[in-house]
Amino acid sequence: MRHVQPLHGADPAEELGLLIKSRYPIVFLETWEEERAERLVRTIARRLNKPLFVWTATKGLFRSDLPNTIGNTAQPLQALAHISSMSLVALYLLKDFQAHLEDPIILRKLKDISEQFESREGCLIICSSVVSIPTDLKRIAVHFVLQLPSRTGRAEKDNHRDSRRDEVQGECSYRPDGR
Repeated sequence: MRHVQPLHGADPAEELGLLIKSRYPIVFLETWEEERAERLVRTIARRLNKPLFVWTATKGLFRSDLPNTIGNTAQPLQALAHISSMSLVALYLLKDFQAHLEDPIILRKLKDISEQFESREGCLIICSSVVSIPTDLKRIAVHFVLQLPSRTGRAEKDNHRDSRRDEVQGECSYRPDGR
């Protein structure tokens, strides 16, 4: 396995965007700040001109810019089946998903979707405060750690909140080996 040193001081949107553009089919996004992570992924989706779909255990799957959820997607396997059936090139942010990664059917479906993404350039982003990448996914996934913002980053964000509302400040690191 390849180990990449953490990148400190880099723009998280640029770094995560680069991983997505590099066509990693699955990104494990480790953070304690779920709302910040969603803003980050929304910024990247806008930059890449791709729609963003979000899944949560309580809402199911929904397109982030539309008010209604997609019917019959509350269960993880149902959501993955819907994602698999879509031909739309999009980003998919899966919250509350880490707990379901011990299910062999879920793992199989994730591998199937990652194969589909070779031709349609999608990306599953699994967001969690604690990341443990299953062995079966380590070859096809990358681990991205969204660090808490530095003091400088927080001050810049406070100073530019009105003009740069969607920008995300902070430090980041990524590890393709899942550690």
